[in-house]
Amino acid sequence: MVVYYLYVRPGKGVAVEYAGFEFKGYDLHTWREVDRCRLEADWTVVREFVRTALKGDIDTEMPNLSTLVNPQLLYLDTSPKWPNRPRFRLKASLVTQMARERLDDGMHMIPDQGGLSSMEALRAHLHGISNTYAGQALEELAAPFGLPLKTKTGRENKSLAEQVVVRLFTGHAGKISQVPLFVKAGLVFKTMTLTPAGGRTEDMKLNPSIDFEELCDPSVEFEDSSFAAPFIDSTMVVAVLEEQYRDCPLRRCRLMGFKVLWLGIHLDAARALWDGMRDLIFSDCLVDAPVLKRDGTPRVTPKTGIPMTAPNWPKSRDGVLFVRGTGTDANDKPVTINGVRMYRQNVWIKGTELADRLERLMYL
Repeated sequence: MVVYYLYVRPGKGVAVEYAGFEFKGYDLHTWREVDRCRLEADWTVVREFVRTALKGDIDTEMPNLSTLVNPQLLYLDTSPKWPNRPRFRLKASLVTQMARERLDDGMHMIPDQGGLSSMEALRAHLHGISNTYAGQALEELAAPFGLPLKTKTGRENKSLAEQVVVRLFTGHAGKISQVPLFVKAGLVFKTMTLTPAGGRTEDMKLNPSIDFEELCDPSVEFEDSSFAAPFIDSTMVVAVLEEQYRDCPLRRCRLMGFKVLWLGIHLDAARALWDGMRDLIFSDCLVDAPVLKRDGTPRVTPKTGIPMTAPNWPKSRDGVLFVRGTGTDANDKPVTINGVRMYRQNVWIKGTELADRLERLMYL
């Protein structure tokens, strides 16, 4: 039985009283066959690893459980780390989708890919798409499906790569957020566009935006936070595109194939970033600092002429993970922490790190 209730964070220093949360419903949950197969496949991967570890040096093998096994799992992960005895748990992404389906949030989902019962099967499916379509431009791939190359206002369709991949992956129109396997398994879809010379160092934004109610609550542990979720639950599927010539439009970029990144390699960096941000908040050292040009003069936003400022969160020069804000203009600062107004903030991964990791990975 699964019981659903509305969790309302009580605030700093206030004990959580679960008895006071609003009851939303319950479910005598029966797993669909496709979900049961994926759970069984995950369980089998962990079982085989543990069997091997028990036959050898368990203290040498078991510390590798999370780094070697978790990237191979769709619905489950193992926690905590050895030498604590690890246990199975359902990914937060899977439980979230279970709740959405039970409470009927009105989200239209694409029919599930029943044959993809494991991470290995997913990789094989993406490999098959690459074998068939690699080297073709997005506009060529979009044509049979009637996908628009431009928006109604005449601008380039920035979602073209996602729309093409969803069509090739499922045979249906839609967004990645409507593909059940991606949603339940916490799979993150990203594109990376390479120059004709093979290089690209764009930083990558992780979604969703940082939950500052959670970050500012001392009672929240890092492992239980949405901040940590991308590095615990998520695998990133990267569609690699290549420009046919420098700065060519997206529609003329060629699909080169897919690579899979596991973000768990950055878990320690994410924990350090979480701790660093909380130290700034709790020690009252968070400030709104002016953004300067290289010559030391203030930068201003072109649209408003307002001098640019930014919180002193860790920047890209400080590590692989850093924090950056996004907004429509200098007045779009809906977040206020310790009196400092700011844009919505996201964790970003340094582009040079991504490019280096992707270069070392084979295409599926």
